[in-house]
Amino acid sequence: MPDRLLRVLVLFETSQQVMRGIARYNRLYGPWEFYHPLPYYREQLSWSRQLDRMRKFNPDGVIAHLHNEKQARELLAYVAKDKPAIISLHSGQVMDGVIPIIGDEAGVARMAVQHFLDRGFYHFGYCGFSDIHWSIARQNEFARHLKSHGHTVNIYQVPKTRRYRVWESERPLVGQWIQSLPKPVAILACNDDRGREVLEACRSINAKVPEEVAVLGVGDHELICELFEPTLSSINTDRQKAGFESAKLLDDLMKGRPNNQTQIIIEALPGTTRRSTDIIAVPDEQLAEALRYIRANFKKMIQVADVANYVAVSRRGLERRFQKYLNRSIHDEIRRLQIEYVCLLLRETEMSISEISAKLGHIDLDCLSRMFRKETGQSPRAYRKAVKG
Repeated sequence: MPDRLLRVLVLFETSQQVMRGIARYNRLYGPWEFYHPLPYYREQLSWSRQLDRMRKFNPDGVIAHLHNEKQARELLAYVAKDKPAIISLHSGQVMDGVIPIIGDEAGVARMAVQHFLDRGFYHFGYCGFSDIHWSIARQNEFARHLKSHGHTVNIYQVPKTRRYRVWESERPLVGQWIQSLPKPVAILACNDDRGREVLEACRSINAKVPEEVAVLGVGDHELICELFEPTLSSINTDRQKAGFESAKLLDDLMKGRPNNQTQIIIEALPGTTRRSTDIIAVPDEQLAEALRYIRANFKKMIQVADVANYVAVSRRGLERRFQKYLNRSIHDEIRRLQIEYVCLLLRETEMSISEISAKLGHIDLDCLSRMFRKETGQSPRAYRKAVKG
């Protein structure tokens, strides 16, 4: 190990969350010396001049997100030959001899489908980009997961002519596509930026969100999701954890420690429900009323009989409606919301398990742990450790 600090070249301007994960690892297990390019307004260097500067830095390892394989090969050959490298490419290619960072597109699609099915939708759309690999992958996985539940998806066809891809020209086309869809419809946008555009297209044709069109993004970027009205629901992707794990793996490789990890996965996480999908879309009004009651009261440890009594429908009749439209029981719906809430508190707070049980009507701790393990496959403590690192 060199006497000097380890030098790490970081080229990951596309995600501040990845950078935060790298910085967190460095605070805990560093310090490292970093090379990170200055912002464009300070200096604009050609790629060849950037390579010269990075070569002088003499890095011990690389974490980078680059446009294409050519850039990556030049970087490795000229700057970091025979040095460990963790590299993701905008093109989605996976290079030989390089550890990639890849998204869990199946996980994103699975959560999006469940998000929509939980709200009773049975018409679906997907709006993405036809020339971006992760958008295509999300589209395919979304269609596959919907098919496994007996549903199909209507996919927006991006115009082939370049001038129609400028948003001012494309917005009417997206609006026409939305108008053509059966309502109510649930649309998954490939990311939050595209979700914002779908919401804008809805406004341009006076489509009601979420009553007629529910829109879900990916990324859960708070600024994008919260800045516009209606606010955008979004699936989260754990980019910070990916940054932390990238730094840990690179540290092991630079120090010659054994590590058999061959890729870094940007995991999908439950995101945030905002106005754009905050609706129950089932056509049965009494079922919708039952679902609203459960959402308002699941923290009080309500029972199935409480729900049936509230909507004045026999328990057997209400159970049939739950199975017909949601393919789950009343008890399953109550339990699902309780577990979602526990997961939220474990992820976002430092509350103890006993404090969380108090939030659910002082449910018995052993009962809560058994319920949580049955639904998630792990204990509350293990879940918190996994998501918080």
